[in-house]
Amino acid sequence: MRSLSESIGKRPWILIKIVDKWKEIGVLSILSCFLYVIFLMKFSEKTRISENALLPALVNENFQYSHHINAFVKHFHNNYNNRENRKYIENNLEMNGIKVQQQSFSLSLPFFNYSGINIIGTIRANRSPSVESILLAVPLEENSIEAMSTALALAIYCREQIYWARDVIFVFVDGNIYGMAAYLSAHHGTTLPFMKFDRIKYHSGSIVGAFVINATGSVFDTMDIKYNMINGQLPNLDLINLMVRLADKFSLTSTVFNHEYESEWLDAMKTLKNAVVTQAFINNEGIHSIFGLFGIQAVTIHLKNIVSAHANLHDLACICEGALRSLNNIIEKFHQSYFLYILPNCRHFISVAYYMPAIGLLLLPLIVRCLKEWFSIGQFALSNSYFWIHLIAFTNYIISSSLLASAHFYIYHHFSLFLLFVPYYLEEKYIESTRFIFLLEVSLILGSLSLLNFSLAFIISLIVVPVILFFSAFAAIKQLKRMKPIFGYFINPVILSIIFLLLFAEKKESLLNNLSVWINEFAQMHLLFGSIIYPILFVFLIPIWNILSQIFYACN
Repeated sequence: MRSLSESIGKRPWILIKIVDKWKEIGVLSILSCFLYVIFLMKFSEKTRISENALLPALVNENFQYSHHINAFVKHFHNNYNNRENRKYIENNLEMNGIKVQQQSFSLSLPFFNYSGINIIGTIRANRSPSVESILLAVPLEENSIEAMSTALALAIYCREQIYWARDVIFVFVDGNIYGMAAYLSAHHGTTLPFMKFDRIKYHSGSIVGAFVINATGSVFDTMDIKYNMINGQLPNLDLINLMVRLADKFSLTSTVFNHEYESEWLDAMKTLKNAVVTQAFINNEGIHSIFGLFGIQAVTIHLKNIVSAHANLHDLACICEGALRSLNNIIEKFHQSYFLYILPNCRHFISVAYYMPAIGLLLLPLIVRCLKEWFSIGQFALSNSYFWIHLIAFTNYIISSSLLASAHFYIYHHFSLFLLFVPYYLEEKYIESTRFIFLLEVSLILGSLSLLNFSLAFIISLIVVPVILFFSAFAAIKQLKRMKPIFGYFINPVILSIIFLLLFAEKKESLLNNLSVWINEFAQMHLLFGSIIYPILFVFLIPIWNILSQIFYACN
């Protein structure tokens, strides 16, 4: 180690040997990454409750209002009308002494308009001031009649109990994530762009935990837990474990991504794949997805019948009662369990300490190759086009973001796609310096992104790193040199998106429409809720592809 720290005008011999073997290191590192992911299940741990005060599934649920549930279900099925149902819910809450209010909201965008009315019922804490609260949300829509009826009956039951140390808030959400965003913004006294909403009259304290209920039918045997939030945020693992314990108490099968616990390795890997893809790309998994922006731990529980139903709506109400009483009992906000994890199933989790080395193995070859370029640079000189590419991409992002709120977005959106195919010429004297800065930039950005959203950084790295290493390793082969410009266009973000849609889209005949809808959805989530996928596409992926194509052409 002494020779590494002495300034003798020579590079350390061990560093020279590593740099000279960069091809072998690249192949070995990528293979090691794949093997590491394959055997990642070996590092999984059994889930456990870290917050002892939750006392999961230990209380005796006393809910006995099944007749109310049946009456509400019958009423909603016979007379389903949004306006009348809102009035019906409001009247029932008010008759039972619950503070109730309506909240109107409207969302106005050129490509999307929506307006709705939330119903909020608040039960004040009897044993303490209203400094903290618990929230239960349910969609206010026709296919959620059973969940609405259960929540309404549960609210009436909770009003009669005297053990609440926190306010209990029941929100009947109109408009899915948009209605929930309107309520949470009003609750915290913040604003949302392009959305107008009423202020709320009855304020409660900080929300320590929340969950959303949904049900398909009135008898069940399975409870699917959804937990991904915007920008890859995850709720505290204790909240998921609480729901799993409650499902076990009522003999329900717990699932994530509609996969139950399986001992087979392949089934676990399928769930692992779904977890990574969902965290990377799905910003709107459900109503619970918006809670992460406000620092609130939340999940959605969806009860359904898969094989043989044995539980009913009374059991759903008891599960909700158990969850509310556990959240009522915790001493402080969730903090003792994990916030960074991957769930291969409901019974096991992979901690951040075990999955982060995978992206480190992927980025290692880029760092070694970056050192090689640095050692070979005679005189550092960077082309102006390198800065212009980034400036054009950033300007494109700024313009497109500002036009999202105007009717000209579609025109500019399709026009801006042509910027992806504009070639840039790179002089030979700039090649080595450009490669060095390019590799350094990719390594730093992907490494930083992995700290915000591991899954997104990992998927991008799986595509970008092998492509860069492949064409760097075989640059001297004439046949491949001729193929590089052609292949450069095939790794264009738009082409890769089309390939992704070919593999996963349900309606392949409307491929370009699906791509446009996909990008518009990313833009909408970015504009309203600050999703990072849209800026990553414009500010990072497009410049990376343009610079990579520039190097391809220059080396050819």
